[in-house]
Amino acid sequence: MIDLDQLGSGARNFLTGRIYCGAVGMGNLFEPLKKSARSDPPVAAYHVLLTEPWRRLHGNAPFSMPLHEQWTARLSALAWRRYNGPIHLFTDRQGKAYFREKGLDSVYDSVRDDLWDTYGLDQRKFWASGKLLALQKLTVPCLIIDMDLIVWDRLPLDGAALAAAHIEHLNEKFYPDVDYFLMSPRYQFPKKWDYGTKPLNTSILYLADERLKDEYLCQAFDFMRYERDTPDNGSNCMIFAEQRILAMCAAKLGIRAKTFLDYDNLQAPQRLITHTWSGKRLLTRFKDVENVFAACCQEKCGQLEAEIWNMAGRK
Repeated sequence: MIDLDQLGSGARNFLTGRIYCGAVGMGNLFEPLKKSARSDPPVAAYHVLLTEPWRRLHGNAPFSMPLHEQWTARLSALAWRRYNGPIHLFTDRQGKAYFREKGLDSVYDSVRDDLWDTYGLDQRKFWASGKLLALQKLTVPCLIIDMDLIVWDRLPLDGAALAAAHIEHLNEKFYPDVDYFLMSPRYQFPKKWDYGTKPLNTSILYLADERLKDEYLCQAFDFMRYERDTPDNGSNCMIFAEQRILAMCAAKLGIRAKTFLDYDNLQAPQRLITHTWSGKRLLTRFKDVENVFAACCQEKCGQLEAEIWNMAGRK
């Protein structure tokens, strides 16, 4: 059992999800595992890790991940294998070597390291472009989940053509008007987009429509290639390319997205998803909280591994 009494009340409330500090579903770490059967047929997923954005930010230092991110990635992979199906790591050579060094590669069904050609994109600005680069190489249906997100049950896709974690609002701080972006004269924002469409959070991204995948990637890469020195708060350009363009392309094609969380009530109790999200800042800053979080993840990983072995033995 994990002893939370060693922490202050604020830290305890953060870890157990009683207060919202940028992380969703933290209390699920302390709930017993569900006894649900695995998805049938299984649903494959990918974790994507492009190390170049990290190396650009850290002066080409060797890639590394904080302890809490290592444990969340492991837990995310094992929970997916337990409830949904195989999970694969899509990374580059540096990422593959790091995961092997840390023993993280063992939780994946396969690891591929051909995520290397970034087409000259600014990796400090387009830090999540690795997911789009990976998506180019995948065939539909395909599903990518972020490594800081855990799915604690079968993901109810229900025949959707498109699924995402949740919608987001057009908050000007994060989603400024398109006139804000500085673009090459060769680029024009499509006139057929509905610019009032709410963006889709792609910490979970499921695509089962080839037209949408092609349109989304074409438009996202055009935007990233033709963007020119826009003042950026660290996310404006990236989430426009990744999340707002996706929603507008889907709306243009008449495709409705299935979502799993209520953005207006992310603190509401739910047993499906944990997403450490911006709560990672607290885990990085406070080592005592990170150590307890890591211990929680380690305990859950052990339980999931035992169940996966038992399921394999029953086949």
